[in-house]
Amino acid sequence: EFYHLYVEGRIRGPYEGGPFPSGGNRFKLDLNRNFPGDYRPEGIQPGASLYPLDQPETRAMAEFFAAHPNISCAQTFHTFSWVILRPYATRPDKEIPGEDLRWFEILGQRGKEITGYPMVSVYEGFRFDKASPVYGYCTLFEWWYGQQGVFYLATELWNPYEAAGATGGRLDLATALCR
Repeated sequence: EFYHLYVEGRIRGPYEGGPFPSGGNRFKLDLNRNFPGDYRPEGIQPGASLYPLDQPETRAMAEFFAAHPNISCAQTFHTFSWVILRPYATRPDKEIPGEDLRWFEILGQRGKEITGYPMVSVYEGFRFDKASPVYGYCTLFEWWYGQQGVFYLATELWNPYEAAGATGGRLDLATALCR
């Protein structure tokens, strides 16, 4: 068995405010990009790895869902953007069956009542580059909903940088796009 060991770091020198310096992602992995749905390997899609489900965490999730075919809905939580994301990441809403889109709208309205966050399609409303689909952005969306038929939502909770008063950069752009 292979596992990754991530060590905690230290802030060296006096802390003068602002974001903490990051030691970086040593393995350059993004587990959102490690599922079979519309997968693109590393080199084509940054953050992906050699092949889908080659990481123990994503493989364990896939095995769990395969062993429990009665699961029809899934919810994950991420941080940044104050928004509820829904499929698809690589296709427009017109490709979602009408009844499914209606249910996503109902779930989105209820989610907004609870959280105050709007629901948006990753493809329609959460892309920085509107000219091209976001292959690999979240292969979990494409796999759970597109290939497994599981209604899947990802709630992007608060934005810690903006909540702390920091401004500027891509994170503010993501927040502005989704509000």
